[in-house]
Amino acid sequence: NLEKLLNQRLAVEQQLMTLEGAAVTHESVKAMKAGSAQLGAIQSEMDVGAVEDTMDNIRDQMDTADEISSIMGSGLTNDVYDPDDMDAELAALQGESAVDDLQLPSIPQDTGFDEDAELAALEKQMQVAG
Repeated sequence: NLEKLLNQRLAVEQQLMTLEGAAVTHESVKAMKAGSAQLGAIQSEMDVGAVEDTMDNIRDQMDTADEISSIMGSGLTNDVYDPDDMDAELAALQGESAVDDLQLPSIPQDTGFDEDAELAALEKQMQVAG
């Protein structure tokens, strides 16, 4: 008797779960249909050719803006520089070095300077002055 009741309860719970699953599936399908209808309505207002034309127009406008920016950034001089001449001049300048022509005296390695003695003398002077 108890076993029959448990089996019936299990059957009812399985049926409830199946119903809940079917309800979720039904709502999902309704949502997908509504989404599909909306997407169709939106796409019916757009034409692939029109979108391509719009994108081409945007690209053209961006190219024009880049050209204007380049012209504006070039300055007001009419000087045109040859890149090869500029490279040659840079190489010549890099080859010249004022440091190479500069005659510096040699620095002796042992100056005979005793840092500790100098510091002690300074401290002694400070004590006398203070």
